[in-house]
Amino acid sequence: MNSQNIPRQYGSSFEEERRIRPRLWDPAYCLLRGLADSVGRFAAKHAKPGMTVVDFGCGAKPYRGLFPENCDYIGVDATSSPYADIVIQPGQPVPLPGASVDIILSTQVVYLIPEYSDYLNECRRLLRQNGLLLITTHGTWTYHPASGGDYYRFTQDGLRHILLKAGFEIDTIAPVVGTLGTGLHLRQLVFNAWLGKLPLGKLLASLLNIATNCRIALEDRLTPTGTRMSSPVVLVALARRPGNPR
Repeated sequence: MNSQNIPRQYGSSFEEERRIRPRLWDPAYCLLRGLADSVGRFAAKHAKPGMTVVDFGCGAKPYRGLFPENCDYIGVDATSSPYADIVIQPGQPVPLPGASVDIILSTQVVYLIPEYSDYLNECRRLLRQNGLLLITTHGTWTYHPASGGDYYRFTQDGLRHILLKAGFEIDTIAPVVGTLGTGLHLRQLVFNAWLGKLPLGKLLASLLNIATNCRIALEDRLTPTGTRMSSPVVLVALARRPGNPR
């Protein structure tokens, strides 16, 4: 997908190549790589040909290629987009039958929705019994008012709470960029903003990002899971609609 074809309302952050194959000099390299790896592992394990998959808040559908080509992959968004198969108004139900979807993918969406309980309830309505929801959202991050608003940040307890309240069973919750990396990453974003105002700022920022991303990756690899979960940049949860015993 050529980045020039991405609609203006999405911006470069929704470019498929950047989401799936971020460059080491990208300030969001570790985050984007972690998200792509999480979605890729999930799809390889759980997505099968013939399944119905809903990408709920799909943007430019950057993760479509990680799922089987012959699954029914439906992009739903509340922003007018040539990439969305179904466009709804915020809070409007998705025009699909209840209990008709095997998998829902929700990447970096729930923190943008003031009434997120409506969104999660709609996810549950759409899923079949034992259908899977892979949901990612910010844990610690700078203000990011995409699509008009930036409302929430979640801890592992908070994400678990809202999923249980919506009637889901939770299989796993995992971090993307753990606590040590979070501090580095936040400083990295600030320095990128400052350097962007200088004549050679873009080159200096790229060099800084390469060094910082390598350090984040190393520290993340060496940090125990419990510490990584304390204040991660992003949380990834795998949940399911309860049904018959598996």
